[in-house]
Amino acid sequence: MFPTFLRFSYSAVLFGLFLAPLPSHSQEEVTFSESESVEAERDWLEFYYEKPTPGEFVDQIRQYSKEGILLDEGARPALIGFLSQVMRQNRGLIAEWYGELRSLSPEELQVIHTAMLYSRTSEADTLLKLAFGEELEKQKEELPKILELQLDRQQTLDMLWGFFYATGSENAIRRVVACFQFADQPVSPEDADLPPNYRPLYSQLPDAAAWSLLSNSIRHPKVRKICRELGRDEDELTPTEQRLLKEKVLDRLDLAEEEAQKEAGR
Repeated sequence: MFPTFLRFSYSAVLFGLFLAPLPSHSQEEVTFSESESVEAERDWLEFYYEKPTPGEFVDQIRQYSKEGILLDEGARPALIGFLSQVMRQNRGLIAEWYGELRSLSPEELQVIHTAMLYSRTSEADTLLKLAFGEELEKQKEELPKILELQLDRQQTLDMLWGFFYATGSENAIRRVVACFQFADQPVSPEDADLPPNYRPLYSQLPDAAAWSLLSNSIRHPKVRKICRELGRDEDELTPTEQRLLKEKVLDRLDLAEEEAQKEAGR
């Protein structure tokens, strides 16, 4: 199974891999009751960082293939971010895994190839060079690290969450919080000839980041802890980042916890 709330995403091209555009998200009310099912069904990908099980890698990818997830454009960015870091953590197994997954369709292998590229390992590069030749060098030159991807690129937010699920990295959460900085940018730049009701992607990022932080904080105590630590660190965040983290995430978490406590006391 793949976390269904991750299937909102983005667009990019790597080895011909197209990813879908980001829809807007309304911040619906969330409560800690949503996390009741988490213990019953802890998704391998979403909670991998808590208990890494690289031995399940091939079986999980095959299951994703059966379920059509490798062809699901909304799931691909987070999946690529996740797989790339599991590969990086287990670089000695990349050749073995790749050999066992070569029977995937060309379209499905696009996901594996892109994750291998983002793993930034010599082991993956050796295999990719055999498959793509000199084209690999050009791709490598143009490819930043996941934590250095431009935030106003459509695949970045989901890839950061995939990175987090593999590593539990605070740096990934910090990059998501950095999306709040775009709230300071004008929705319609001066002298720009834009269609009516046009909203540039960067203007949607603060709400998308808030939604993802809130949703993941409900399900992941570590995300909740990182967000609260960042909220207390006045030197780490810009004033805008600190304000929006509090208003859009931390205050709503506090409210959800209060409601949960009231329900528990009834």
